[in-house]
Formats: sequence, structure tokens, C-alpha cells
Amino acid sequence: MDSLHEFSARVAARLAATPRPNASAGESARYMAQFEPKYRQFEQLASRLLTEIVQPRLEVVAHFFPGARVRPAVQENRCAAWFGFCERFPATAKVELTIDADQALDNVVLRCEVTIVPSFVKYDAHDKLVLPLDQVDEPRTAAWVEERLLAFLDTYLQLDRGDEDSSEVTATDPVCGMQVNAPDALQADHRGHAYYFCSADCRQRFMAAPARYIHLDVE
Repeated sequence: MDSLHEFSARVAARLAATPRPNASAGESARYMAQFEPKYRQFEQLASRLLTEIVQPRLEVVAHFFPGARVRPAVQENRCAAWFGFCERFPATAKVELTIDADQALDNVVLRCEVTIVPSFVKYDAHDKLVLPLDQVDEPRTAAWVEERLLAFLDTYLQLDRGDEDSSEVTATDPVCGMQVNAPDALQADHRGHAYYFCSADCRQRFMAAPARYIHLDVE
């Protein structure tokens, strides 16, 4: 705790030593008036791209994997698909697409982030597409999203053990060791990983002390 107090004191000293902005109220108002229309334009565009292009395509991919789920966060301009650990695909995977803007609000930036844990294959974890705010080519945007998702799919399928029909994806209950059918089982998330349970009791015991039942718990 002493180090935390010391750090707090350093932060306070840094703030005290930094001169306050000298922009007048009028200058600040003019600055906000300049960027507010562009910000509204970006927000409307980002919402449309997310709901009409990004989310539907993530849902198409997730549809083929019973253990997958899509989580949109429209207010944060992002949408992610999660693929839980199971016997056929022994890894937890996430592909997330985010829509940002550059600092000047001149460009829209689409980012694709892929995480696979554990992974024994190489893959591109990061990619982005930059488009002018006033000239967003939506067909090009859709094509880029589809290419990124197909690239993720090519990587994810390399993990396929091929031992089971994809309509019956099984997973191991981390508490009792029982094999369960993931789409029908109770589920809990812990640090971005999906776990499946045979009963409410096993799920409750896991949630009370996850570290007791996870041998490899990755941040």
C-alpha cells in the first residue's frame, strides 16, 4: 500500500505542475461547434455499419457453431463473437470488430481483433480499415469484414479435432468432470472464457471459486 500512496502523490504532483488550459469559453464553444456535426455524423454511421454490416456477418459465422454467441455493444460501437472451449475445438476464441474515428474525425477506422487461447497456430491478431468519414464505401466495408471473418475461420478450423458432429459440441464440466452438450448446458464466463456445467450446483460452486477448478487460467 505504501507504493500505492507514493504513486498517488506522484500523480497529484504531476497534475499540480501542469498548467491549466488557457482557452477561453468562446474558443471552447467554437471548437465544439466545429466538431459536433462531424461527431453526430460518425455516431450515426458507426451505428449503421455495426447493425447492418458487422453484427449480421458475425451472426452468420456463429450460427455454424452451437457453442458460439454474439455480443453486440452498440453504444460502444463494437460487436464480438465468442467461441467456447469444447472437445472438438479445444480453445476459447473471440473475434471482435470495433468502429472508431481518428482524432480529427476525418476518418472512420474499423478494427478487427482476434484472440485464440491456447493457440498453436499462427494468425493475424490485428487488422484495420481506414475510410474517409464523408466517403465510406459500404460494399467495400462489407467485403473487408467478410474477408477478416473468413481469415479467422481458416485459423479456427485448424483447431478442429474432427471427432464429433458439429451439432453436438461437448464440453467438460470443470467441477465434476462430466461431459455435457455445450448448447444445452448451463454456462458461465470467467475472464473471457466460457465454461459449461451439468447442473446449477456445479455452476454455483465454480462461480464461488473459479481458480479451484481451472488448471490453466489465462488473463
